[in-house]
Amino acid sequence: MIKCTDARDITRPTVNLIIIMLALAGGVVGGGTTAILFNTPETPASVATTFGNYKVVKISEILNNN
Repeated sequence: MIKCTDARDITRPTVNLIIIMLALAGGVVGGGTTAILFNTPETPASVATTFGNYKVVKISEILNNN
């Protein structure tokens, strides 16, 4: 766990790099969720997710309703 208790911690390059990587990863995961559930990709990285996973969600909805 990275503790940012001091103002100097924010200016460290490694802390800034980790924050940027976490923001990017959160955007990709969020885009993948909408790509699977609504068949609408929000990020370019989640376009391939719409090809197969939307069908799996629809099949599981049909099976769970019976």
